[in-house]
Amino acid sequence: MADQYNVGDYPHPNTDAHLELEQEKAAKMVWVGVANSTEHTLTINWSVTGARRTAVPKKLFKFGLELPVPVLGDINPQLEHESGETPLVLTGDSSTGTRSHAQKGYDKVLGNADTDENSKLVHLDFYKDGETKCFWQTAVAKGHGVIVIEDPDDPTKLSVIPAAGQSLDSRRWKPHKNLKNPKKKITYVPKV
Repeated sequence: MADQYNVGDYPHPNTDAHLELEQEKAAKMVWVGVANSTEHTLTINWSVTGARRTAVPKKLFKFGLELPVPVLGDINPQLEHESGETPLVLTGDSSTGTRSHAQKGYDKVLGNADTDENSKLVHLDFYKDGETKCFWQTAVAKGHGVIVIEDPDDPTKLSVIPAAGQSLDSRRWKPHKNLKNPKKKITYVPKV
């Protein structure tokens, strides 16, 4: 409910699947990796969608029984039971931010997930430094990563592609195996 998209719709499965359990146990912090292989400094606006519980009272059932006891008087035991769930209400972004990203570098974009829905997607908007028009928008599953590259079809434009993994430094710069483009490189490690 908290995410606009379902994580199951994310087309690039995590190749570092052994880290999934560890990520689920972590505190309510989410991150995605961003590798910039271009000469451009980037500005990244990020957000994690959140939800909160409403303050709706739960259903309360009471059951009582009156027992007259000659010596003690009336005994009136009460049994109570609360049931029902408090529904979630979409609140918008539980955490947002803007981050400057250096050229030819890797960094993690960190954010707080909500405590109720444990959001699994981080929404990213990419801007060239100094420009107001976003050149790429995407939603990335937590613990996954993307690579910013020069578009293979038009070198004046930038593109964002999914990364192969995040556990090893070398996998952060390799495109995901599901990426189908005849012009894709084996790796996008920037030449220093």
